[in-house]
Amino acid sequence: MIGVASATQEVIQSTSNPRVREYRECVAKGIPGQVALEGVRLVGDALAAGLRLSAVYVTDTALADGDIRSIVETARRAGSSVYLVSDRVGHSMGATVNPQGLFALAGWSPRTGREVLEQVERHTQRASFVVLLDGLQDPGNVGTIVRTAAALGAEAVIAGAGSADPANPKVVRASMGAVFRIPVAREASLPRLMAWAAGRGWTAFATHVDPAGSTRVDELRWPPSAGVADTSSSASGEPPRALVVIGSEAHGVSSECLRQCAGAVHVPMARQVESLNAATAAAIVMYELSRNAGGFRG
Repeated sequence: MIGVASATQEVIQSTSNPRVREYRECVAKGIPGQVALEGVRLVGDALAAGLRLSAVYVTDTALADGDIRSIVETARRAGSSVYLVSDRVGHSMGATVNPQGLFALAGWSPRTGREVLEQVERHTQRASFVVLLDGLQDPGNVGTIVRTAAALGAEAVIAGAGSADPANPKVVRASMGAVFRIPVAREASLPRLMAWAAGRGWTAFATHVDPAGSTRVDELRWPPSAGVADTSSSASGEPPRALVVIGSEAHGVSSECLRQCAGAVHVPMARQVESLNAATAAAIVMYELSRNAGGFRG
């Protein structure tokens, strides 16, 4: 462990060092309750979100950069263990083509679906929606959807058991740190969660590629008062809340999840294009729902 201001610290030269192996194990296999971060943006975002960084790794070359040095010093003052590693070791830790020489282990893990939905019910007294990911195995798609959900006003993202783990470093990287800005959960059974939510007044919609039996997303009348200025509450006195289920491009939404949905929506397409990338379709649907619900909120 080093003090950032010191110029006489021992540099970790071996990739077999226990601290380095711990980081690489988190990247390769995952460590419960920990997420591996790489680069100035992710480490900085994690600090800004108040996450505790159990370990920070910086190369001796990267430490000469003023921005990186500031991040490392902030982490050290917050109680993080800081380790100086050689450029060679830092390169071995990197998952990007040109590593910036800054890495960290942060205390973070996805929550459960029920926790997230209950939080929305307690704290969001307006029309709102949560995105469910059904069978999205590609971590790039999952991370991109989390990032888009944060930007377009979704309240949370919940990944089903068949989707990439939100704690996967590739998901975190693709989200550009958005996993720290919006509640993200992992749920063993989306159909069970959806059935539980339906009993609490949530309405579920599935995305679908087939126009037959589904509604054009730009014609979806949600919230029920879409097009009316006040969308703050439904007839029951509770604000309208929706679950939007996104399936993979190859397989779509599972039949088990479809059975829990009140309806399906599709994105109209031209030139005989059969389908859209899941993240692209999700972005269009989220945009329409946010627009209907009264705009984009931070």
